[in-house]
Amino acid sequence: MTYYNFSPDTLQEIYFHLWANAYSNQKTAFAKQQIRLGNRDFHFSSDSAKGYINGLDFKVNNDSVSWYLDENHTDIALLRLNEMLLPGDSIVITTPFKVRFPNVFSRMGRSGSFFSATQWYPKPAVYDVNGWNAMPYLDQGEFYSEFGNYQVDITLPNNYFVASTGNLQNMDELQMLKSLKGGLLKGVNNGKRTLTYTENKIHDFAWFADTVFYVDCSNVVLNNGDTITTWLFSNIDHNKNNSRNATHPIFHVNKGVKKYSELIANYPYKQCTVVIGPLSAGAGMEYPTITICNSADEETIVHEIGHNWFYGILGSNERKYPWMDESINTYFQNQIMDKYKNKNQFLSHLKLREWLSFYYDQMLTQYNTRNINSQAVGLPSIDFTSANYGNDVYIKGPLLFAFLRESIGEDIFEKCVKNYYEEWKFKHPLPKDMQNSFEKTSEQNLGWFFEELLNTDSEIDIKTKSGTLSKVKGAPKLESYLKNHPQEIYNQNGYLPESKYYNNGQKKTLLKISFPYSSPSNKALVHLNLLPIVGYNFYDKIYTGLLLSNQNLFRRNIQFTGMTAYSFYAQRWVGYSQLNLLLLKNKSIFKTIESGIQGQTFGINSSGIDNQYYRFNPYLKLNFKHKKFDIFKSAVELNYYHTGLNNGITPFGRIFDTYYFDYLKLNYKYEYQHTIMPFKLNGFIEHGYNNQQLVSPSNYTKIGIIGEAKYYLNKEKKYFKTRIFAGKFLNSSGDVSRQQFYLTGNTGLQDYLYEDVLLGRSENYFDNNILGQNLINRNGNLRTNLLLSGTDKWMFSMNNEITLPGKIPFNVFYDFGVFRNPVNTISGVFYEKAESYVIAGISIPILEDYFEIYYPFVYSKSIKDIYDIQVFDKRNISFKLNLNINQPIKKLIGF
Repeated sequence: MTYYNFSPDTLQEIYFHLWANAYSNQKTAFAKQQIRLGNRDFHFSSDSAKGYINGLDFKVNNDSVSWYLDENHTDIALLRLNEMLLPGDSIVITTPFKVRFPNVFSRMGRSGSFFSATQWYPKPAVYDVNGWNAMPYLDQGEFYSEFGNYQVDITLPNNYFVASTGNLQNMDELQMLKSLKGGLLKGVNNGKRTLTYTENKIHDFAWFADTVFYVDCSNVVLNNGDTITTWLFSNIDHNKNNSRNATHPIFHVNKGVKKYSELIANYPYKQCTVVIGPLSAGAGMEYPTITICNSADEETIVHEIGHNWFYGILGSNERKYPWMDESINTYFQNQIMDKYKNKNQFLSHLKLREWLSFYYDQMLTQYNTRNINSQAVGLPSIDFTSANYGNDVYIKGPLLFAFLRESIGEDIFEKCVKNYYEEWKFKHPLPKDMQNSFEKTSEQNLGWFFEELLNTDSEIDIKTKSGTLSKVKGAPKLESYLKNHPQEIYNQNGYLPESKYYNNGQKKTLLKISFPYSSPSNKALVHLNLLPIVGYNFYDKIYTGLLLSNQNLFRRNIQFTGMTAYSFYAQRWVGYSQLNLLLLKNKSIFKTIESGIQGQTFGINSSGIDNQYYRFNPYLKLNFKHKKFDIFKSAVELNYYHTGLNNGITPFGRIFDTYYFDYLKLNYKYEYQHTIMPFKLNGFIEHGYNNQQLVSPSNYTKIGIIGEAKYYLNKEKKYFKTRIFAGKFLNSSGDVSRQQFYLTGNTGLQDYLYEDVLLGRSENYFDNNILGQNLINRNGNLRTNLLLSGTDKWMFSMNNEITLPGKIPFNVFYDFGVFRNPVNTISGVFYEKAESYVIAGISIPILEDYFEIYYPFVYSKSIKDIYDIQVFDKRNISFKLNLNINQPIKKLIGF
């Protein structure tokens, strides 16, 4: 290559990208990011599935130079020049190289006979006003490359065919391809041929090869009279029954070329090609004059065609500023697909089908924002969570550009885009360059958009009073702009994500009640849904009632739910209610601080008597902030519980009764959501007491810690997992039999805080009821329905499980537990004796963590002795049915 120094600086070195080396081992930046993104395929791939680039021997002007691989990234190389490269001068750089194609783990690779030759050659990094932009290859996070003029000769077997960047120079091959008209391209292996492709002013070169292609060709005539040849290379026959109507993907290619040329500037190249083939990095990936898509979806094709402008011609730094490429390009894709013709109805009450048909992007963005999961659009690509790279860059970002267009006017916005393109085409614009260009054209200060809206994830709320703008919470620059540009109704189409929309100047109502359910209203201050309820548990049987709630798709600062129902079988009222207050969000070290109160009452069997329990539970929860909140989560929870039995005195029990308990519990929860070895930790301290006038009032304090780890053994979800519990009573007096540590959770009576959703709460093994074989996650967690002694001293346990090879449908588990109990000898002397228990067998995870069946068949002597005393062998199979999935289930069944 001939490398030109167009910068004002003297260069002494040049960085090169060797991106094929990203696939060489599990320590590359790509490999590590795959783990973060939740993909195990590359981590567990064989050496034969990996790829690399080698055989390099860099020379400058035919002289050898020293060069080095970056010590942290084997896909970056540094060339030390023998002589300074002055501004305006050029050098010739040469090197041989060999590339081994990996499997298609991302963009480059092979799949069967298909080859995707992308990022396949040594590429110089971009040197701009910020210096060298050397970066490792990543799956999430695209590229920044130098413009150049290319001639590429590809020698290949005659049974292979190529779709490539640029213009094919072999006329016989070109005419053969044009003659196919959607037909099958299939060759024979009888030698080799060389194909030559050329193109100028492009920043990359990609080609794709296979032994079989369906090839179609068409033309697009632009407004300036240029004729563009469009191509489709596909592994699917799109011409079945000779149908070639407007839904044919070749016309999607034509539409993209035509529309982008009209909206931005005429397409400057002669060819535009789409390849339908295997791709693991999203739905499509763009390269100059060619793109690969994993389907023939119209929106995907139009989107990828648009990348010829963003970032093909406007060569922005996608790694640092993905919004300059993906967000603005998706905005134009949406405009071409008529997604912004909303008729200003967003602030009215919308039906669910209208949300889904016209306002899906606004709905998803609002959902993400209100649930405190969104991030600033202006972040570098590597800082986004996997979900937010799609939600914020591809959905919220385009909506912000739509808001900019709506705010400054369509005509001005169109001029801004076209002038920006003309000023910066075939260059490397930075965010400030785009801002300066837009401000110069519009003659407006647009810092509220480029500096504020794109770079904040603060909660924004446009507030009006008596039809006049009073404040824009979270966006002071936008507030200043809007006060100078007053509107009758603000943000009519909901393009700007807000915490609430009912105060934007539209006519509103105080209260709306929907039956049975309605999508969120942007006109009502309070919107309630009244939903009929039918539920079931073993004691109340079927009960019916109503649920009143202000909860909907979007989280509110104040949320409440109340359910009341009547059991005709038990002839009593049951119910559930919760009030949650979001006190703080995205401040200091906390993601959220929330508080609330929850209460419930449902049937229970107490000492053989049908009864009704109640629970009263104020709480405070602090969720901590983590930069990588898709991987790390931690929280502190403080709960107070007041529980008791109703004894049928009042429909909903009494706060004070003849039998009740009070508890105070502090939890610390930590979660590391690693793809190969996820880990959870839960530490707690709990104090329980009652103040009843009993002979021996109960009182205790205990601490405990639970650690859960899982290690995946391969990409097919084979794993080994372990759980460790350790707990100790700091003090204990009175009757704490229900609150002791137990080696197994074989009865709902051990759920004395009423935290679990259970169909049958009081059943155990001796009841002739299958619900008595339902285990719950408690303390030692040994997988047996045999009731083992509890302790108010200390306990340690370990639960292990491993999947078996191949398609064997069950796992093997091994559980161990030990605790120390006091023993009263004949002489009256107390001492403590440690007893250990072991159990092993097979488990069938029908739905892992939600419905599992256990069959133990190996026991330690301590357990076998108990089995020998009682007749347990007929029903030693147990199961776990975890219904603690979400609030609706809890409301239907009860705790």
